[in-house]
Amino acid sequence: MLTLLAKDFKLMFPQGTSFKKNLPSRLLSLLLLAGFVFLEVFIFRSTLVKILPYSRAPEALLTLFLFIISLLMSLIATGQARKLFFNKKDMEQLAAYPIDSADLITSKLLFLFVAQYFTGMLFSFPVLIAYGTVFSKAPFYYFLAVLYPLFMSVQEIGLALILVYPYHLLAEYLRKHLVIQLLTALVVLGGLAFLYSRVLSVFIQLVASDSLDSLFTTANLAALTSLKEKLIPTVFLLNAYLYGSFKDLLPFITMSIGVLILGLVITISSYNAFRTLTISEKGSTSKVNLKVLSPLKALIVKELSILFKDSDYLFSYIGLLAVEPYLAYLVISALNTIFTNGVMAYYVTVMPSFIPLIDILLLMLFSVLIAQGADSFIGGEGGNIRLMKTLPLKPGKQLAIKVLVPYSLSLLSLVITLLVLFIEKTIPWQVFVFGFIICALFLLTYDLISLYEELKGGDKKRERVFSSLYSYLLPTVSFLASILASYYKADLLLVLGVSLVSIILLGLPFSVSFPKRTIRLFNDMEATS
Repeated sequence: MLTLLAKDFKLMFPQGTSFKKNLPSRLLSLLLLAGFVFLEVFIFRSTLVKILPYSRAPEALLTLFLFIISLLMSLIATGQARKLFFNKKDMEQLAAYPIDSADLITSKLLFLFVAQYFTGMLFSFPVLIAYGTVFSKAPFYYFLAVLYPLFMSVQEIGLALILVYPYHLLAEYLRKHLVIQLLTALVVLGGLAFLYSRVLSVFIQLVASDSLDSLFTTANLAALTSLKEKLIPTVFLLNAYLYGSFKDLLPFITMSIGVLILGLVITISSYNAFRTLTISEKGSTSKVNLKVLSPLKALIVKELSILFKDSDYLFSYIGLLAVEPYLAYLVISALNTIFTNGVMAYYVTVMPSFIPLIDILLLMLFSVLIAQGADSFIGGEGGNIRLMKTLPLKPGKQLAIKVLVPYSLSLLSLVITLLVLFIEKTIPWQVFVFGFIICALFLLTYDLISLYEELKGGDKKRERVFSSLYSYLLPTVSFLASILASYYKADLLLVLGVSLVSIILLGLPFSVSFPKRTIRLFNDMEATS
């Protein structure tokens, strides 16, 4: 059982590099996660303090927050369950071992429960703590707060197990239908961006004006309190938790166990059927229709098909490129509002170019974060390096196409983003021009470094130390250098020039020596292919 749990852990959290070598990326992920939890708790606590005078409104707000978190947890669990139960590669590997199906299912369910509990602790526990500090709850309240994610995980996993097989069928259908898959990705990411805009709007009101009067009117608060009783099963557990109303535990337990049993029946039967089908189809081949194209065009088409037909790329890269203009506009306009209101406006007067520099910094970070979704130029080839060497194209041209295809898409999204910001008068023309040049050079250097890391690694796993440091330290260094110039009241064009020169100086040494080193590393990979 422990061996199976360890295997499921590696399946969910693949280890590409050692912990030390991947430390910058891990630290960034932790910072982003901490930032999300901070934003969640800040909005909840600030809103809670505002509505304290209204009877039953605080409990209704807590129920609403935890209900939304529970829904998100169920969606997260659905994705995890699909990866655990309906992974063809995992099933094919396990088919060679005499492992009972019941042991496989038990280990996956146990891992899912543990992962769900700790994820629930991360998102729901801080909200409960914030509520307890506002109302000065007794120590026993905080002990029960630790148990809350455990009880809710039964309901969340049960719902996930009901949804996982339909979700798997939908994902497989979308994988075979490119246009529908792309439209679905755009709708999902667009919807998430819209929801994010609503949350960001509340955050701006709290920070910029310290007021939510326009949001929490008497009518809205009455609707919130009436909505509370409809948020089942969260309301049942919270009534027992807050008021000691143990009569509400019975419907919660009944509903949770019922949903879990139904989910188990659906998932176990579909898992066994899927496993049998996967093993029987192992080794079978499908007929592929090929079109005759020139080597150059064929390589470009292949790179585009990888980006547009792979569901991972669609959601982590193509879809994000599509919503980047909207997201960038939301974040940049929000920060501009914050820095031009209240106390922050005073500090900005000390450095007049502060807001344009912040805008460019955010554009750089947005661009590189999305570009990281398509920075595996060689890793996607698998064992086809030897085949690449047989193509009637020079290695430099092949590598250039691999970099330029996603780079061109990133530039297109960047141009649209800048146009949206400029048309909406969020940024001046200086930021439009310099922002494009700076981000274009920055992205190109990042892509070249990523390619170099892959080539240097050969047949080993890629080490992302250099690219991770570059992608976050260079924007920071450029920003600080420009801020220094702004502090001495330099003209905006001069300040932006300092930012551009710093990008060029920090990226130029690598870019100059890149071609020769890249060709040599590519040729050396032949021995390991």
